Amino acid sequence: MFDVYEMYGSRGANLQEVRTRLSSSLGLVFEDHESYYLGEYFLARGPSGQKITIESNQLEDEDGTYSQEDEFPEYETLVRLQYRAPARVDGGPTADELSGELEKTQGLILLQRNFMPVDDAR
Repeated sequence: MFDVYEMYGSRGANLQEVRTRLSSSLGLVFEDHESYYLGEYFLARGPSGQKITIESNQLEDEDGTYSQEDEFPEYETLVRLQYRAPARVDGGPTADELSGELEKTQGLILLQRNFMPVDDAR
């Protein structure tokens, strides 16, 4: 098993626009949340326990505005997907359906994908 973490970015769409697109294409309800660090963000859970957040990449503190992900300052909005995937025969994780749908969503670009092996004995 693997924990899979993916991050997508949108250059031009704001939080509400990305929420509308993903709600429509994925059929999920994104709930409003507020965080001291992130400000307003949206959260949905997929049918198999996947977690999807829509966050602003442009944050503000007492020193001014900065990019949450400074490797990708040109992306206004970030979408993060986390899920647990069974291993394939070749040892790599299988693709998740929501991951495939996110890659097809207009305006979203896959920025990072990380895999963490999970100890199945837990």
